[in-house]
Amino acid sequence: MIVFITGANRGLGLSLCEVFLERGHHVLAGVRNRNRAERLQPLITKYKEKLSIIPVDVSSEDSILQAYSLIASVTPKLDAIINNAAREGIRCKKIREVDIADFEETWKTNVLGPMAIIKHLKPMMESSPVKSILNISSEAGSISELPLKTYGYSISKAALNMFTRMLERELKPENFKVLAVHPGWMKTEMGGEDAPYDPGEIARHLYERLTESSGKEHDFNIVDHLGNRMAL
Repeated sequence: MIVFITGANRGLGLSLCEVFLERGHHVLAGVRNRNRAERLQPLITKYKEKLSIIPVDVSSEDSILQAYSLIASVTPKLDAIINNAAREGIRCKKIREVDIADFEETWKTNVLGPMAIIKHLKPMMESSPVKSILNISSEAGSISELPLKTYGYSISKAALNMFTRMLERELKPENFKVLAVHPGWMKTEMGGEDAPYDPGEIARHLYERLTESSGKEHDFNIVDHLGNRMAL
């Protein structure tokens, strides 16, 4: 399998790279700044030709188009895409606290980025027997539960969930598998050390979600890392 993973230089993205490489897959690791991808170096040394570094700023469509050209020079097709790169932004719980410019940056990274990536890379997936898309979402995007009352991040993840549902409906006739997954509270730079989950553990569960039979029928496509239905 050939998989493109964004936000691959740290946290969950880095763990996802490791899990896929350990299982013999070719990973295209999307990183915003190649010079800050030092955490990938041990994997580069160990897996060599199985790991390709793809510089990409997911908040920029021009950068995504450049990444597409680079990916096309490495492989003629893609089997899977994991939209993992995300931005928390300023934590604003009151409307008067909202920084609109910061909100726009969060929106570009968390919503428009995944949309542009699928828009431009989908043709590379059409000949694959796998055709899997995994959007890393969050329970923060639940409109009914509203667990995390912070404007920018929560609204962006709710929009990502809607995008995932619309995309799944559009691409189902083409046998694409499209999921949004809430990975849980993890020990990452965003989650902090008090989080209960290790990103390596979550990455293994997400590998299962992506590779389990796409013939498994559901009436939903927003799940947690164990595959349980999430409230919208």
